[in-house]
Amino acid sequence: MPLPIERAWMSLFAITMHSPKPMLIAAVKSAGLTHYEVSDNLIVVRAKMSAKELTDSLAVHDTERNGLVIFQITADYYGYAAKAFWDWYAVQIREDAGG
Repeated sequence: MPLPIERAWMSLFAITMHSPKPMLIAAVKSAGLTHYEVSDNLIVVRAKMSAKELTDSLAVHDTERNGLVIFQITADYYGYAAKAFWDWYAVQIREDAGG
């Protein structure tokens, strides 16, 4: 499979699963992507590609795609999470802004 085209900017993606997918989590880790495991069913990943390219690069097989949603996080967000996640998130946003 060809590698995805690297974009000039980083994006944060939420990867949600209706049930934990250990193979997907292992693929994120082995790809060396900056990520934060919010819960067993939610990972936030930093990458320079589209959501589709991210799915393809993680080699998510059709049998594993049921209940899987990957979407780009925009500047308009709201939610409750552990302070450790928001601290990590702030670092990612700062890095995207150039420091």
